[in-house]
Amino acid sequence: SGLLSVGSVAACVILALVGPCGNPGGQGRYIGVSAGTTRVPHVRAGMALVASEAITAEPFCHTVVLLTAHSAFGSHGVVLNSSVARLPPWRYGGPLLGNVLLHRAAHPGTTPLSLRHGETVHVERGHLTAPKSLDNALAFSGRAAWLSGQLDSELRRGLWTVHRASIDDIFGPTQGLRAHLLTSPGFRVAIEG
Repeated sequence: SGLLSVGSVAACVILALVGPCGNPGGQGRYIGVSAGTTRVPHVRAGMALVASEAITAEPFCHTVVLLTAHSAFGSHGVVLNSSVARLPPWRYGGPLLGNVLLHRAAHPGTTPLSLRHGETVHVERGHLTAPKSLDNALAFSGRAAWLSGQLDSELRRGLWTVHRASIDDIFGPTQGLRAHLLTSPGFRVAIEG
């Protein structure tokens, strides 16, 4: 009972909750959804997207993206582990214009995101300047974004696995983050044919 291959869009969409995503034969719980459903359930802001081996081009090859917004209108996020260099204190957040700050604590104008273990990170978006101290914040230059339905389509094609992020995933070392998340529980989407 592993992941199903992508076939005809006839029966239903299956979410396979898996352990290590590198183990396609892993046991998991399956949640069926009508094939006519455009949104993939259980995906929300505060989750981490891990790029599959099928994504081979920059800027998303081998990346982990923290979703900062996800709705019927589209999705936004920041790349947590990019190798693209930026001038400190900025980190590369994605190919689109706009700055994003992630704070450990609430600040005016921030939006809270629920993470794993009841933790929260606070997101600030726009044309921002980096805070004077980055002890409790991360500054990202650029962002990732998907149009309405685009991320759901990429999830259905198996381009990403979805994992619950923690504060340590976000503010910890970026080296090894992708491998760490791939060995933690997550899910892939597959279409039963």
